[in-house]
Amino acid sequence: MSDVYVLVHRPIVGPLTWSLVAAELRRRGLEVLVPTVRDMDDPTRPCWRHQADSVAAVLANPPGARRLVLVGHSGAGQLIPAIWNAAARRAGWVCRELEGGHFHMLVDPIAVCSHILEIVGEVDSNVRTALA
Repeated sequence: MSDVYVLVHRPIVGPLTWSLVAAELRRRGLEVLVPTVRDMDDPTRPCWRHQADSVAAVLANPPGARRLVLVGHSGAGQLIPAIWNAAARRAGWVCRELEGGHFHMLVDPIAVCSHILEIVGEVDSNVRTALA
């Protein structure tokens, strides 16, 4: 059973920033979701809560019972824990914030994909070692 990679964009930009990376991950045969981080006009709750809930709603019914790998960049990295808490009905999540901003994502999406897969592999290896 393969992972589903959830690429979370920075709230002040759109999901297009992940488009080249998502295409490369799909080219490698991986399943990818790129939800839109949305704000809501509700002064009774902080905007970060709305943003996290908007992504968590997309994750409510992911394909199959596969592990979700949350990957954020820039300001989205700060949302990852809130997204995880809002959709915490599943275990086995790998959460990570990528450094480097849009430049690397747009100029070298292959390197970004390799970096994401390397991080996931390291986490998996550390978990397997800890459980052994």
